[in-house]
Amino acid sequence: MVYDYDQPSITPDRVAKALVWAKNNGSDVKELTPAQIILSQNGNENLFEQAVARVNERRERLIKNRDKFEWFLFPQRTLLFHATSVEDTAKNILRKGLYCHTRLGLNGVASLFDRAGDKEEVIQRNIQRLSDTHRNYRFVVVVQLPMLTKEGVSNLKKEGCHWTVYYVIKLPEAIGAQGYERTYDAVLPQKYILGYLDLDTMEFHQR
Repeated sequence: MVYDYDQPSITPDRVAKALVWAKNNGSDVKELTPAQIILSQNGNENLFEQAVARVNERRERLIKNRDKFEWFLFPQRTLLFHATSVEDTAKNILRKGLYCHTRLGLNGVASLFDRAGDKEEVIQRNIQRLSDTHRNYRFVVVVQLPMLTKEGVSNLKKEGCHWTVYYVIKLPEAIGAQGYERTYDAVLPQKYILGYLDLDTMEFHQR
């Protein structure tokens, strides 16, 4: 069975098993992450530990391949990333662009790669963000937008990614987003999508 870790956190049909899972693990059900909630539905308490182990393995692979991927681990360009646990979602983004909001741009959909600071610190922060345990995603879509200075990116990060509204195109009608149970009304054109990285194979698939 394939779990979509991009789904919203808690839904009525998941409450009962989530409560049991939280109690058995000494957790507050209100603080369960999307991955924990989905894993709780399978009835196997070891699945979350297995997911954490996979994330740690991906982090180690990123560290071993840091020279190969320094172009986004220590970016000199304005790069953002969108992560998903579903490869079809990543492929769909390469073909059609990244769905988003006309008012928010990529805010809540993609995140800026860190650029400011000492090189080693920046690389370590980006590796940590790409191997975030609570999401357990495997595929990372990399987006490049027109060049901004590091200072400009630093200032914009304080406002999230709302500034990306200048690069998105409004859709004729709202549609369901890739990998999400949500509806978006805009798209970032595919010309800005560089490709996606498989964190298990360390293979980068270019658009």
